[in-house]
Amino acid sequence: MTTEPPWFPRRALEAAVLCVLVIIGSAGLLKLADLNGFARSLDTWSLIGAPLRGLALYTVPTAEVFLASSWLFGRGRAWIVWCAVMLLSLFTLTYAIHVVTVGAPDCDCFGAWFRYRALQSSAWWSLGKNATLGAPLLLYLVFGRRAKGPRDESAP
Repeated sequence: MTTEPPWFPRRALEAAVLCVLVIIGSAGLLKLADLNGFARSLDTWSLIGAPLRGLALYTVPTAEVFLASSWLFGRGRAWIVWCAVMLLSLFTLTYAIHVVTVGAPDCDCFGAWFRYRALQSSAWWSLGKNATLGAPLLLYLVFGRRAKGPRDESAP
């Protein structure tokens, strides 16, 4: 059971999660708008095999857009946030392993819009960006869901 502290700003947290999901969805749309650029970016991820990079070319942006748009339906929001946390964690872990073992790959997270070479070459920027995006999602999972009372077994 999740309890919500009396000081906790539920609406602000939900707005922060919405902002994170808009950013994730926008990243997906921008990747889909520039698939050739995203493919070139994926080619710099040498630790990931070519078949998996080919699969990621379509599944990553599609998953990002799907997660962001799913929030609008209002059902299973905790599930959506968990999926977003897992997606960001997978990206961050893969990026960190790549940075430590081979060097920083091209992070073309936002397609053609995000082509600032100084920022792309900074591994700390990418790790910090993902941590910043993940923080409201984790706070939502810990504090944001409403506490549920005992279930009425006589209800249909």
